[in-house]
This record gives sequence, C-alpha cells and structure tokens, in this order.
Amino acid sequence: KPFEEIKTAAKNIENGNNKEQKDLLYNQPIVQIISPGKVNDLSFNQLVWEGVSKFSELTNTKNSTSLVANKASNIELFSQYDRALHSGYKIWILTGFFHETPFSEWLKFGNNQSKLEQKKIKIISVDWDVQKYIKQGLGLSALFRTQESSFVIGYSISKFLADKYPGDNDKDKRIINTSAGFDNSGATNFNYGFLEGIRTWNKEQEDN
Repeated sequence: KPFEEIKTAAKNIENGNNKEQKDLLYNQPIVQIISPGKVNDLSFNQLVWEGVSKFSELTNTKNSTSLVANKASNIELFSQYDRALHSGYKIWILTGFFHETPFSEWLKFGNNQSKLEQKKIKIISVDWDVQKYIKQGLGLSALFRTQESSFVIGYSISKFLADKYPGDNDKDKRIINTSAGFDNSGATNFNYGFLEGIRTWNKEQEDN
C-alpha cells in the first residue's frame, strides 16, 4: 500500500501544472554512502539500497546511486562527501555509525556546512544521529532500538539452553557470555538489553 500511495502521488504531480512540485519530483537524486562494507551485504546496506531503488523507480527520480568507502577513514569519506556535494545529489543516506565522526568533522572544513544549507541537501543517517550536527529540517535519523531487539535474543537464548540442557548436571552448558566490539552507545545498549533478557528469564523461573 505505501508503494501504491507513492506511485499515485508521483503520477498526480507528473500530470499536474505545479512546477515547484515537478522540480521536487524530478530533481531529487539520492546517493547512499556506505562505510565500510558493500551494497549487497544482506543487511541494512542492502535493504536501504533496495528501498532507494524502488522509491526512485516509483517517483521517476533520475541518477540515484551508491558510493562505497572501503575503509571507515576520514580521507575516504571526505572524498565521498565532496563527490556527493559537487555531483548534485539532493538526498544523502549515510548508512552505519562509522559516518558520525568523519561527517561531523567534514562539516567544519571550509564552508561545507553552509553549502549543504544553501543547496537544501537532506541528510538521512542510519544507525547514528545526524540531527545533532546540521540545521533543523535538513536531517532525519533512523535509529535502531537495539536494547529491545537484544532483549529478545537474550531471553530466547536462555529459554533455548534451559530446554536443551535441563538437568542439574548440565549447568555449565547453560552459561552465556557477551562482549562489545566497540566503545559506543550501540554496543552498550545491545549488551544491556541482552543481559536484561537473560535476567528476566531467570527471574521468571524463580517466581514459578
């Protein structure tokens, strides 16, 4: 249904006489900048790109593309941001929290921030909060509720191990551990939700 609504709205604009709306429809090329990784990663990079491709198809948006930084380094990402800025992309989708520090640093160079505002470029960040760094109305942050997802994982693993190794002699097989790959809020939230899932399962068994 959402796709049909987008398609109908785009068709109405295309057949209408509102030049401003037509400019918005035809002149909003999208770029997805990935850091690091690849488009076809079977994860959120691929999901985002498939969404961009479908949206571009439904709205007749031309020249949408993806740019990949093979390393999460300032040099590589600065180059991709510069390329997107000078290539006329009106909507940037920056996937992955590796963007946060490089993007915030890139804004400080020259007049990059004012150029974004003058060109009215919209930034969509996936898995980090871009709205802290740019003018209100030019950013949208897609943040995962990590702790809720990991709570389900912790709870489910606890139940699985309890069912698989129910005996008193199998206690050592019901030990669960976790670790954080990075020192950031995403990793902390994951561990918090995961451990809360385990704690909740154990408490329910004690209560019963």
